Amino acid sequence: MFIVSDGKLSTQQKVDLIKSYRRLKKIQKTKINQDIIQRFKELNKKAINKKYKRDFGNWYNESLQIFNLLNQTIYFKTFRKTVLMLSISQEALEFIAKRSQKQAEKYFDWHGVKRIEGYQLHHICPLSFATTRKQLELIDNFKNLIYISNRAHSKIPHENNLFIQLTTKENRILLVNPTDKNFLDITDEILINKQHLDEMIKYKKNYLKK
Repeated sequence: MFIVSDGKLSTQQKVDLIKSYRRLKKIQKTKINQDIIQRFKELNKKAINKKYKRDFGNWYNESLQIFNLLNQTIYFKTFRKTVLMLSISQEALEFIAKRSQKQAEKYFDWHGVKRIEGYQLHHICPLSFATTRKQLELIDNFKNLIYISNRAHSKIPHENNLFIQLTTKENRILLVNPTDKNFLDITDEILINKQHLDEMIKYKKNYLKK
């Protein structure tokens, strides 16, 4: 979507950019998505009329339609509709990224808290970051879960979420965006055993390195 649709680039330039893009970490790719969407908003805000506006949604949907057509051939396969692969690729084997009830129960047992109305479990590192079964196992883990209020959860972006780093500062519990250091203070919005915070933070740091 970002590279192939650029008519000013040569085929080799597109190949080189795609290879470079694939070497990026998931958090870097998510940041690129955010930056491009923000650029669209800025262009549309300055646009004199519709001619100068750019519709990110239409661009995205057109790309998905092309991927869907390629998916119907014997040569390609799409992963979660948005990642195009050769049909012989092992990574093309899809898995269903569902929350593990077992890991959820482990969270409540580990922290000694009970389910209450107005709160929900949240994956610090989103499930959408997983592209393999191994990554899914690392992400869908009770140490990557927090039980926060619906109010706090509503402040976390549903898409392109980068508040994926759990940390503490001056006795406050924070969700930090490591790309710009913005944060959400969830101290008063979370049900957790604070004695386990250091272990959870260590688990997150180790996973992010991977």
